[in-house]
Amino acid sequence: MANNKSMALVFPAFLLLTGCGMHVATSSSGNNTQGKGTSSITNVVSTVNNSANSDVSGYVFSDPKIAVFIQYTNSGGQLSGTLYEDYEDNNNQFQTYNSPITGEISGSSISITLKNSDNTLTGNLSGDTLNLAIPQSDGTIQNFQFQRGTLTTYNQDVSNIQSTVSSDQAAAQQAQQTADLNQKLSELESAVPSDIQSIQSYEQSLQSDVKNTGNDIGNERKDLATTQSAEQSVLKEQAGNAQTQQDADQVQQDADQVQQDEDQIQQDTDQFSSDENGLKSAVSQLQSDFQNMNSVAAQLGVTVPSSMPSSSDISNAVDGATSIDDTTSKTQAGYVTQSANMVNIANSLAQKALNYAGS
Repeated sequence: MANNKSMALVFPAFLLLTGCGMHVATSSSGNNTQGKGTSSITNVVSTVNNSANSDVSGYVFSDPKIAVFIQYTNSGGQLSGTLYEDYEDNNNQFQTYNSPITGEISGSSISITLKNSDNTLTGNLSGDTLNLAIPQSDGTIQNFQFQRGTLTTYNQDVSNIQSTVSSDQAAAQQAQQTADLNQKLSELESAVPSDIQSIQSYEQSLQSDVKNTGNDIGNERKDLATTQSAEQSVLKEQAGNAQTQQDADQVQQDADQVQQDEDQIQQDTDQFSSDENGLKSAVSQLQSDFQNMNSVAAQLGVTVPSSMPSSSDISNAVDGATSIDDTTSKTQAGYVTQSANMVNIANSLAQKALNYAGS
């Protein structure tokens, strides 16, 4: 009984146009429920099975996403009964609705009013066919045919809708998962080259840090040489002389400058450590992103673009970073040791000068 016309029937509040038939959107006054696997069969059975005939007769409209069952009794042309409806909404959720109905029948003409919404439908009966005029969203009216059927027929239609809902939900979930994976792959394809650039940047920073430390070591050597020269001058002066004491104090100041040079080298070393940690983190991130990129591509059944770095490129990047880290770390550590030794020497020279001047 599928109908390819789009239907905009005012059941509880309004029916949205769809490509396959009726699609209900209920008002607050309607009796509407929602659930992924819940059917209105229970509502139909509990209401209709009071009849002596358990397989109640009525009129059924159905397509893959909606089923409507109209059941009524005729008492002298006055109708009373219930309309039941089950459908799949635009979010692939199973929805149910029912409303008491009243109406009138005269000859072949029929009118049906839904008490939950006070909307009235008109049409006619022709044999086993109930024709109802359904208002469309564009203002036109279309005729829809309900065929005589039973509760069993309706319940089977509902079961078919539930199967459609389950299938559509699975398809929607799969589509979302695929979209998520494609988005993730796109992000990773951008991340991998960026990771390599980050590694290269940190490599340059480490080399720059070591160069700066080397310059500061040079300054410390000069200041140590100044300290040594000043100490030698003091030792050539007369001990206990006021000028000699003043020159000895200058030796101490020169030694203090060497200490300040070491403080600067410690700052250089702190910066080196920060950049070294950044390099290690970038290497780890590259390895993780590259592995994830290939994993996601495999899940999607696609090939990573040839423009992307290869496994060999990744290995070279990691090996290069490791080599630069090792080399610069050893150089930086050597500078730190040299700096500490120069401070010890400078302090010893200053102490020697002070002792001599005060003797």
